[in-house]
Amino acid sequence: MATTTNYGWTTPDDTALVKDGASAIRTLGSSVDTTTKALNPSTTLGDIEYRSSTANTNTRLGIGSTGNVLTVAGGVPTWAAPSGGKSFSLLNTTSMTTGTEYSITSLSGNDILVVNVFGASIAGTSGYFSVRFNSDSAANYAYAGIAMNTKATNGIQVNPSASAGDTAIDLGYVNAAASVYSWTIIVQGCNSTGPKPFTVIGGGTLTTDNNNYILQGIYSGTSVISSAQVRCSSSTSFDAGTIKTYGAA
Repeated sequence: MATTTNYGWTTPDDTALVKDGASAIRTLGSSVDTTTKALNPSTTLGDIEYRSSTANTNTRLGIGSTGNVLTVAGGVPTWAAPSGGKSFSLLNTTSMTTGTEYSITSLSGNDILVVNVFGASIAGTSGYFSVRFNSDSAANYAYAGIAMNTKATNGIQVNPSASAGDTAIDLGYVNAAASVYSWTIIVQGCNSTGPKPFTVIGGGTLTTDNNNYILQGIYSGTSVISSAQVRCSSSTSFDAGTIKTYGAA
């Protein structure tokens, strides 16, 4: 009997007298079915196959876990957790309802921190917002930036908050209780005992004060950052807002 070139399926010879055609068809169909299954061993949604060391036989690789990536180990594909990049996790969510300061703790172990302040407003008629790290009130915050305000020519003022040693990161002056402000603060090198660069983007209602701006600076505290304090001046009090803090190791 003849066989096919690639998979060796049995077929009648060209000159053979086939007495039992049904049997021949069943034999060929069985061979096709066996080979096809060997090439397609998947059983579950998301499975993939790869060529095994056995000719004409594939190996099933089950679907990986959420967030995994496909890599190679020992010469074969496998699923693994991603490496080499930063993965941010939500560390804390805090609602601001009253008081002059909210402290976000247990931040140690994160190389990058992102502090998002949404919809912050005050109960008084005016005051300042600011941020500190580790409750550090020493002159360890140096920064500068660009702001939009109605005092400057064309509404742009360069380095309005330039400081060579402030006791906090000033987030701007609030002159109306109905005003709402939001900021994103990104801090790098938080696990370091050296200087830690930061960037602030945000603001609120454009008034005669420096409320909408970009700041860049350095926090020179010598301890790793383990907490952050979102503050308003003692003459006022928060009455609304949410703080969400994210970290990446």
